[in-house]
Parts: sequence; C-alpha cells; structure tokens
Amino acid sequence: MYVPAAPMCPKNLRYAREVFRAFEQGVSPDDFSREDYEKAWEERFTVGGRRQTV
Repeated sequence: MYVPAAPMCPKNLRYAREVFRAFEQGVSPDDFSREDYEKAWEERFTVGGRRQTV
C-alpha cells in the first residue's frame, strides 16, 4: 500500500485527489506502472467497504 505523505499545499492536494480517484476505480495511479490488476479482485476493499462476491 502506498500512502502519500507530504505538506498540505495545492500540488499535494491535487495529487491526493488523483490517487483517491484511482483507488475508487481499482486502477494504478498515474505515477505507477499501469497494472490495474485490482479491478478484477473479488472482495476488493472499496470506499464503501468490501465489494460483495457474486
């Protein structure tokens, strides 16, 4: 797990929002290799809790 930690400034706030959007979708953030393997994980942790299995 990567947790960005830096002083609060407009640039870092923008980055945190971009990373959060990637997390919501289960995709890799733009500054990491494009793997997106979490998209297909069953029971992947999501903002609202774990995804239900089918």
